[in-house]
Amino acid sequence: MIGMFAKSFLPAPMVAATAYAIPPVELVLGVCIVLGLFLRPALIVAGIEIWVLLFGSCLIQQWDIAGLQLIYLLLLSLLIATLQHDRLSIGAMRGRK
Repeated sequence: MIGMFAKSFLPAPMVAATAYAIPPVELVLGVCIVLGLFLRPALIVAGIEIWVLLFGSCLIQQWDIAGLQLIYLLLLSLLIATLQHDRLSIGAMRGRK
């Protein structure tokens, strides 16, 4: 991962820290979204994470990956916009979103 960002202005320790932090964060967010626990915060944090990934993809000019990440961001935005209709998740059944 550090090799991909070698020509960018990002320092190598920041790239390494981000690379190590992304998988566990995605795992926790994915479980929360699938189960419907803390759905609104999980979707918002997932959107922020996609923005970080999109920034990195654009920085190294990986436009095909950036296009996919924009689609993911659109889907997350649609999920957040329709969150008031959630009736079947665990969080909605417990009275929280």
